[in-house]
Amino acid sequence: MHTYHPDQVLALHHVHRAELQRAVAASREEAVRRDRARAVRLAARAERLAVRAARRALARPRTA
Repeated sequence: MHTYHPDQVLALHHVHRAELQRAVAASREEAVRRDRARAVRLAARAERLAVRAARRALARPRTA
């Protein structure tokens, strides 16, 4: 049984380590961008919901 070194396995698939590392880095950067965009959307939604709740609270008839 022959065990392959990771670089040999990559070479068998015609992939260079540097290419793989660039692809992984690009994938991580894209995930970070998506996460940041999602965080911005969620913060804006939370703000809209808070404003809506405040308006509803002010519109309720007061009981004394």
